[in-house]
Amino acid sequence: MLVDYAAQLAEVNRAVTAITERGQRYVFQGRELTRADLGMLLKERARLEPLALRQAGGRGGVRVRRVVPL
Repeated sequence: MLVDYAAQLAEVNRAVTAITERGQRYVFQGRELTRADLGMLLKERARLEPLALRQAGGRGGVRVRRVVPL
């Protein structure tokens, strides 16, 4: 299963834009609704940005720093 981090990052960015432009809460057909938590979205964006950059560079996957022989 290939994960597209760039697409996930774009979705998070759209959600952040919606909150910053139109607010966290809104009323629709007499119901008050709350968008996703801005703090959580910003943390997710910080997590996804390096993953998307790594994937775009063709280095997808986990980097191994040290191997301990058995």
